[in-house]
Amino acid sequence: MSSQGRKDELDEGGRSKRSQVVTLVMLGGAGIAALELARVDPSQRMEDVRIYPDAEACVAAWVRTEAECRADYAAARRTYAEAAPTYPSKDLCEAQHGVGECRSADPGDRFVPFMAAYVVGATAAQKLDPQPLFRAASGTSDVRGFGAFAQPGYRTSWGCPVNPAGGSSSAARVPPASVRPALFGGFGATGRAVCGDDGAAQGGGG
Repeated sequence: MSSQGRKDELDEGGRSKRSQVVTLVMLGGAGIAALELARVDPSQRMEDVRIYPDAEACVAAWVRTEAECRADYAAARRTYAEAAPTYPSKDLCEAQHGVGECRSADPGDRFVPFMAAYVVGATAAQKLDPQPLFRAASGTSDVRGFGAFAQPGYRTSWGCPVNPAGGSSSAARVPPASVRPALFGGFGATGRAVCGDDGAAQGGGG
């Protein structure tokens, strides 16, 4: 082989190696970007949560300590008193939450649904504030006005669906905005009616 041929071969090999290095750097950069996006944008993650009707059910599940269960339930009750959705009539309230699921509020010209359950993080490390949950009557819509519930389920104070996987399971996996009002836009928000990536909670295992 001529010296020119060997030089061309070396140049080609060098370009090939540089191309591989550039490709690896780009792939590595894309991975880092995706990781940073997941850190910055909570919608890229899902929350593992537990749904309980009361503190006793939480204690019996052996997922959180008894002290945590009772403290979380008390916190959810306090939030319920401040953030329960209100309706001008009992009929309107029951249309959204089911017959027998509403009571008169103070003052007595308003109606609110009963707190049917509460949702907490699967672990205390999630720092998820306990939230009251309200029954959603079958056929009612999610907070955005579509995606009707085929079966009765639960909704948060701001209208996002949060439902267990089914059967005796208390576990669910939901978008963060479904259970974190600060991400949704606060209690009573109407302009940012977003429950997560697809506006629907997903059942989880366990």
